[in-house]
Amino acid sequence: MLTDIEIQALFDKHNVPEAGRLRIQAIRHEPPGRRADGGSRSQTIRYCSKKMGFVVEAESYEGEYAALVTWEHDPDVYEIYGQPPHKLKLSYRGTNGRTISHMTTPDFFLIGKEGFTFVECKLQKTLLELAVKQPSRWVRTDDGMWTSPPAQDAAAELGCSFRVRSSQENDWTLIENLQFLRDFYVRSAQPEASELEALSELIANATWRTTQEILAAGISADTLYAAIVSGSVYFDLTAQRLTRTEEATIFRDADAARAYATFSQTKQLDWNNRVQTTLSLHPGTTFKWDGREWEILNLGDDGIAARCIDAEGKSARLIELTHDHLSKLASKGKIVPNADRTRAVESEAAERLRRFGPAAQRRAIWRHEVLFGMPSKDNPHTNAVPRTRAYWLAEYRRAQWLYGYGLIGLVPNWQQRQGNKTRKLDQEVIEILGANVSERYGDNRRRTSAQIYSTVRLRCIEQGLTPPSRKTVSAEIKRVRTIEVERKRLGARGAYELEPIQDHRLSYTTPVHGTHPFHTAHIDHTPLSIRLLDETLTHHVQTVWLTLMLDAYSRTVLGYYLSFDAPSRIACMMVIRDCVRRQSRLPQFIVTDHGPEFGSEYYEKLLAGAYVDKKSRQASRPRQGSVIERFFGTTEKVLLRGLQGNTEAERQFRKVSREVSPARRAIWTYEKLKCRLEEYFFSVYPNHHHTTLNCTPRHQFMHGIAVGGERAHMRGLYTRDFIIGLGLTTAKGTARVGPRGVKINYTWFSGPALADLSLRGRDVPVRYDPFNAGVAHVSVRGKWEEVQSEYFHVFKGRTLREIELASVLIRLEKRFGNRQRDVDAADVAAFLLSAESDEALARRRLHDKEQHASSSYASEEPSVAHTASTNSSQAWLEYQPKALGDLE
Repeated sequence: MLTDIEIQALFDKHNVPEAGRLRIQAIRHEPPGRRADGGSRSQTIRYCSKKMGFVVEAESYEGEYAALVTWEHDPDVYEIYGQPPHKLKLSYRGTNGRTISHMTTPDFFLIGKEGFTFVECKLQKTLLELAVKQPSRWVRTDDGMWTSPPAQDAAAELGCSFRVRSSQENDWTLIENLQFLRDFYVRSAQPEASELEALSELIANATWRTTQEILAAGISADTLYAAIVSGSVYFDLTAQRLTRTEEATIFRDADAARAYATFSQTKQLDWNNRVQTTLSLHPGTTFKWDGREWEILNLGDDGIAARCIDAEGKSARLIELTHDHLSKLASKGKIVPNADRTRAVESEAAERLRRFGPAAQRRAIWRHEVLFGMPSKDNPHTNAVPRTRAYWLAEYRRAQWLYGYGLIGLVPNWQQRQGNKTRKLDQEVIEILGANVSERYGDNRRRTSAQIYSTVRLRCIEQGLTPPSRKTVSAEIKRVRTIEVERKRLGARGAYELEPIQDHRLSYTTPVHGTHPFHTAHIDHTPLSIRLLDETLTHHVQTVWLTLMLDAYSRTVLGYYLSFDAPSRIACMMVIRDCVRRQSRLPQFIVTDHGPEFGSEYYEKLLAGAYVDKKSRQASRPRQGSVIERFFGTTEKVLLRGLQGNTEAERQFRKVSREVSPARRAIWTYEKLKCRLEEYFFSVYPNHHHTTLNCTPRHQFMHGIAVGGERAHMRGLYTRDFIIGLGLTTAKGTARVGPRGVKINYTWFSGPALADLSLRGRDVPVRYDPFNAGVAHVSVRGKWEEVQSEYFHVFKGRTLREIELASVLIRLEKRFGNRQRDVDAADVAAFLLSAESDEALARRRLHDKEQHASSSYASEEPSVAHTASTNSSQAWLEYQPKALGDLE
């Protein structure tokens, strides 16, 4: 970030007025104007910017996030601020001629080499729609870029500029490469000197080599990518994708890359001059001729009619070209076909053939055999007369001329010209039918086809008309049934289930599930469909919840957490803790839904501290979490349904009898189920074939590590300070130091670290372990120190959930007689020791005890040495709490 001297120099360089300087300084020092929330429209991403040192939010992946990643690595962009405060006032003319004035918040504010810029990021398709609705606000220039004149005027008053950034400007090759190398930009890797020397020698001998050749020579992927980031070797991040190892070319230096690029261009130009250009003739096909773009309007027997299209898409003039003249121009290379349109025509031809049924396709193949091959024995057209064959050949050539594929012309009635397609109903009946179906079907009353038919029939009889049949009304309903109509009828969520499942994006941007292991991971919760018994085998426990972290690239389980409690921030903390314990690192992206536990400030700070970008799925769009949802379904189908006590029978709860009741047949305990899940997640599932991956998850994971690198420099998160940071905190995140220490959850905690009088009255960061209510940690002078509860002898072995339940019961007792007051630790301790602890509290303790006893954290984490002052009293020396384990 810029210093005060540097920002003042920029102010003077660009002649920023005083009002603009005040606004810019406010943007730099004040929080964002609003919280980014894509809702059901787009994903929300919290991007951890190393350039800025804090999180910058983006409301769409293809718009704002793509811009963020690009600016993060642009040396001409110095600072990036999302959702700048203090809105801009816009004034412009609407389509009705009236002046419209309103306030708007731009997506970003940039400080760079070119000055100070407000930026609005929009998808290209959105800008095209807005240009029609608000032509005075959104204007497309001759070069295809976008501007907003009223926003430019508002920004100019502050000495700034305003830019509209379209998604068409995204360089997805660059963005994918920056994501792929993110770990090496965030934290520097230190490869071995011998490998770096071997890599330099390997490339120096050949000037350039592909990534595949380098990896095959024994150079590790980590060494290669670290060398690219450090500049030891050169790779053009905008030219090729590193994930395509057989194509990605690594060069000795930038000069070698320029020589290679020039060589490739000259070869391509020479090849183009010798290649005959082919133009597919079809209405709507576009081509370039004499430096301008033309569109074919009509295709006749003697020639074509085409129009010239200028930069704004308006018609300039019409021409007619004969087929001979057109062929001569094409053979000389003066006509260049539009490749995108050509591919579209070819796709249309393939789609036409796909739509024809098996019988029609079979008849086309038979006719093709009669015309050009040896007819098979079962071919019924062997004896076709010459006139019929001539007709088939004409249709074949016509389809070949239009689409490039003659087989389409051999399909019977391939142009759908035969038969009377006009409607047989009277016009009055058609109007009644259309009006009633459109009005009554697209209604949230969800009328049935029988009700709509009755209404149409009644209206026709009232006017003396012959009503249509029930079949005709049903056909009309199917005709008007669209996603928009279903959205009015069923609501957004109901219509979402009917939307076609399409590819993630129409154009290829970046891989949906990541480019390598630990690139993208999903976290979600699900209740397990099985009834459990407690450790005494006498009581049925509550529903057990599974919180899972799944690697999207390889479908490998990175961590999990099993609990009797509903999803909460504790579950989020524990699954992240389990991932770090197993993998010693966290993924680059974590994808979650909009659950409240994923939106807590504690959770977001935890991810930001580890440089993990949080991606929130679109609300009410469950298909975006299909990867982890499918894993949940597979686990239930393969594992849980084979265990006694599963709740499959309760799907039809009215048919459940005593002998098949899951509660009566339950035999599994928490500890046994956890052992079985551990075996399934890490031994069984990774070694079974996955149909989507076309290999096992373990093979996919190992392949990704071989190509993407082990990235060992990103490991080492499992340290004492990080595990303390994974602990929970208070609502404020801090606690005030008093004579008795700090108060956390109604309990006083104290220790030698808080004996310093200079800390009195100050708020210090605190963390506590949900599975050890007698120990907490406070941050004193940048170091985490251990403190203990004043009632440690009572709280020892008791969990936070147990103490919270006791606190709730005490509050209920003290409400009577206006005796309500804050609950302190003495109240809670006395209650826990008293005989008034009812069955609810006993059951809470039984669940937590069973869960904590089988937890792997207690058994796999040796004790950590106590770090308090050596001047502690004998009472401190007698107490040696074990909170987090010895992390060696």
